[in-house]
Amino acid sequence: MMVFSVIGGDLRSAKLIDLLSKNPNFKVHHFGFEKLSTKKLKDLDIEPKKFSETSLNSLRESIESCDVILLPLPIIKGDFLNAPFNNSSILISEIMKYRRESHIVLAGNVKEDYLIKYPYIIDYYADEGLVIFNSIATAEGTVAIAIETSFRQIHGSKCLVLGFGRVGKILSQVLKSLNGNVSVCARKETDLAYIESYGMKAINFSDLETEVSKFDFIFSSVPKLIMTKKILQNVSKETLIIDLADGNGSVDFDSAKIFKLKVIHECGIPGRFVPITAAENIYRTIIKIIDSLPIQSNPIQIGVQH
Repeated sequence: MMVFSVIGGDLRSAKLIDLLSKNPNFKVHHFGFEKLSTKKLKDLDIEPKKFSETSLNSLRESIESCDVILLPLPIIKGDFLNAPFNNSSILISEIMKYRRESHIVLAGNVKEDYLIKYPYIIDYYADEGLVIFNSIATAEGTVAIAIETSFRQIHGSKCLVLGFGRVGKILSQVLKSLNGNVSVCARKETDLAYIESYGMKAINFSDLETEVSKFDFIFSSVPKLIMTKKILQNVSKETLIIDLADGNGSVDFDSAKIFKLKVIHECGIPGRFVPITAAENIYRTIIKIIDSLPIQSNPIQIGVQH
């Protein structure tokens, strides 16, 4: 029987503990969920007593007694482990000092400098299928935020999507399916052509400054500063900007504040809006990874099906 220790994470990780515990091939315990309420557990269809029984009070014990160290998606927030329900901050180095060579270490969306420092980490978010499913959840959650915050419907609204990566592709299609008037900003000629072929207006980033004043909603998942002061000065005060980019985002927030613009910086949308579905997707990916490792001698039956 393989023993998992789930350390930190948001509601996705909490549900993931529940899913893993239902697999007869696994034993699961966890650390870093002290502040997770009984109500939240029930919302996730998790039995609070059972969840509490698998909790360990010591980080060292939780690591030394397992075969698989399962860290969250994303692995870090700021300089610390992504553990919003833990009573204190945890450094990745604190976890790794208790790791032994035989441990399997899984984590999501691991930055390159961490992979260099800890080359034994397997990044389960490198799985393209998981990234796409995560992008779908992000797009749906983004629409929910837009409607809830603006009190506007998407139908008939002028929407601008910055970037045509995975999230940009899916989000623009979701907005279009709701009959939004969708424009997408991209750089590559092939992307601009695809955008036009999908029945949306294509805008080159070089033209963003002159085009940006025309929209009710602006959505960005571009992982670098795009909405500069020069761009923001042309944005209408009625426009809602939703920045989906990790880290410092893609908006100059100081300038946005000076111009009194409405800006929301939202990361981790799947964990907030669809943690059950997101956990199921992560679970399937982890099963696939574990089943592919040479140490695995018995096939593992996936317990979540659609």
